[in-house]
Amino acid sequence: MSKRALYNDEAARLFIYDGYTLSQLEEYFKGRVSARSLWGWKEDGRWDEKKKKQQQNQTDVRGMVVQLAKIALRNAIDDPDPQNIYAAMAAVGRIGQKNFLEIISGLEGGSEVKEEKPDIKDIFKILQDKLEGK
Repeated sequence: MSKRALYNDEAARLFIYDGYTLSQLEEYFKGRVSARSLWGWKEDGRWDEKKKKQQQNQTDVRGMVVQLAKIALRNAIDDPDPQNIYAAMAAVGRIGQKNFLEIISGLEGGSEVKEEKPDIKDIFKILQDKLEGK
């Protein structure tokens, strides 16, 4: 079996989806695949184009998730029934603390975001204040 048949798919995945560089791939496949082969596979397979497209798709999806989280938080603030609050908390769990603080500051119309990593208690306090209209 040829080296391409054995290693090309794995190399492409590592480059396109896992962010490996050619030099990292060379080290990863050391003794099994040459740098020249990796470079040829990259060019033949158009890995750079595929990587760019994959990164754009990832950015688009992240933007959609953040937008959905904003909607869920706005609904919880406007109508704080248990279902809306649960949906908002589930959304916060999916987007992470940093993105949550960015969204909260956007709901206020301000742009200040804490630089230090906040404690989870601080995050719940912010949400509680928003729900109470403070």
